[in-house]
Amino acid sequence: MKPKKTDNHKPDIHPQTTWQKPLQLLMLAVLFLCWLSVGLYYFISEPKDYSSAERRRLAAAPVLTFSSIKNGFYLSSMENYVKDQFPARDSFRNVKTASSLYGFLRLQDNGYAIRDGHLTLMDMTLNDASVTYACTQMQYLYDTYLADSGCRVYYCIIPDKNYYLQLTDPSYPTLDYEAMDIQIHELLDFASPINISDDLTLSSFFQTDTHWKQEILVPAADTILSAMSAEDRLTSSTEEYRVETALDSFHGVLCGNMGWNIPSEPMHYLTNDRIRSAEASHLENRDCNTVYDPYYLTYDGPGADPYSFFLSGSSAFITIKNTAASPAASETSAAGEQPSIMQSRELIVFRDSFGSSIAPLFLAGYDQITLIDTRYINPSLLGDYITFTDQDVLFLYSTLLINSSYSLKAPL
Repeated sequence: MKPKKTDNHKPDIHPQTTWQKPLQLLMLAVLFLCWLSVGLYYFISEPKDYSSAERRRLAAAPVLTFSSIKNGFYLSSMENYVKDQFPARDSFRNVKTASSLYGFLRLQDNGYAIRDGHLTLMDMTLNDASVTYACTQMQYLYDTYLADSGCRVYYCIIPDKNYYLQLTDPSYPTLDYEAMDIQIHELLDFASPINISDDLTLSSFFQTDTHWKQEILVPAADTILSAMSAEDRLTSSTEEYRVETALDSFHGVLCGNMGWNIPSEPMHYLTNDRIRSAEASHLENRDCNTVYDPYYLTYDGPGADPYSFFLSGSSAFITIKNTAASPAASETSAAGEQPSIMQSRELIVFRDSFGSSIAPLFLAGYDQITLIDTRYINPSLLGDYITFTDQDVLFLYSTLLINSSYSLKAPL
């Protein structure tokens, strides 16, 4: 059999036109220049220590040593450094979020969603263990300090914005708020519940943040104050407040976390003579002495958050003294002739960050307010700073903290 001859003149089934090879070379050159530019950027530019958008510290360049290479620490740390210091990182994060939500039509991106003009962190699973842990910490505080103190004890759970999103759209996936309420009610049988869910709406919350707007909170504060008033301790926060603007353009923490910006909104606050004259004393920071702290409206360092304008942000232990005319002592007798002499009223609030903006409104009914955040102070140490006797005590926590409560410190 004769071998089959090879046809050297067989036409190429994928003919390459004259312009394709130069285009390929051009694409390779552009790609090379891009990688070269990125490399030069890392070599020339000064690394950033902090991201204002994400409100967190950025990874630093690792030190190159033989042991760090051997145990893999150098490569993993370098990967984090490159990601954090990548040029135009915030822009690429926006592109990634846009492609996920609008290109692939996903409901959420990394747990964050945009619904009804609000950025929100979708929290769809009720964490029974976390709810139990939070209630256990409150039970410890009651058993240790309140049970035999003569204090009147209340609790109020603040709904988050997802609660109101699911009211407007039942198909919106959220955690089981009713089951959470039942569980809390069973575990906190030592305290009287206060419900403020009807005093809030979706518009009560910032569009780009998890927190609520102070100028919307007067009805909620009225509900809480009324619920904590006995017959001889009636009070009301119906006095007029003046609405002031703290910041014209406010972007909340959800913008940086999600990697997506929507139009900013103003941040307002309420004031009157009583709030302006109140003195706030911080356990950690002796320099803070006012209810509102404008320093945080311009601060751009680690942990920067304009919401810290209210009571200077997170703090373990704050005492607010009402230096204006006492709301208790200013009440008149039934005849209306002489002021009645009433005992000074004191309120103790165990709280999270939501309490910072509503606490000043409680000055309408109390001469002194003590705010305690056991995320920053161990509850076993509280006896060194305060004596519990005949006060009103309020546990004021958001559902966000209750469903993720392990930041609350356990007793020593």
